[in-house]
Amino acid sequence: MSTITREELFEYLSSKGINPIHSTGIIANASRESSFIVDAEQVPNEDKGGKGLFQWEGPRYKGLKKYMKEKHGDENAWKDNWKSQVDYLFDEPVRDSRIDRFFNEQYNTHKEAADGFMTHFERPKDKKDAMLKHEKEIKESEFYNKAEPMFGELGMLSEAMQLSDNNINTIREGY
Repeated sequence: MSTITREELFEYLSSKGINPIHSTGIIANASRESSFIVDAEQVPNEDKGGKGLFQWEGPRYKGLKKYMKEKHGDENAWKDNWKSQVDYLFDEPVRDSRIDRFFNEQYNTHKEAADGFMTHFERPKDKKDAMLKHEKEIKESEFYNKAEPMFGELGMLSEAMQLSDNNINTIREGY
């Protein structure tokens, strides 16, 4: 079992041009979904249940396996390649209808960003439970307090920090 840290995920998202507030929303979701266990599986060794940092399942998991086969020659490469799992967030076929909606929203708090990622990208069966878990994650982890200075006072985000359509397309072109 390999794990990553919030800081590693934050640095990687930042290297892709993702602003801090959106990054913390994605990070809170990964924490809730997998506890940062790269090869997390709800149902081990079967094609059911959520898989990976973001717990893809069903057709989305099949897409992840296809993506890994194309990128790494092995459909199970997701189990030890967390960066490619993150890259798949931007390359997943449903991204236009999901990830774009997340990035096109302006969030003022970590929790708003986490809930926005959940609402626009993940779409869980139990949103209330997921929102409570996001709140707990953000309250209990020092990471979010450390991340705070990276984007200024809560509620005071500048428009310059929001990803523009051009930045989103640039990120995609890098894959």
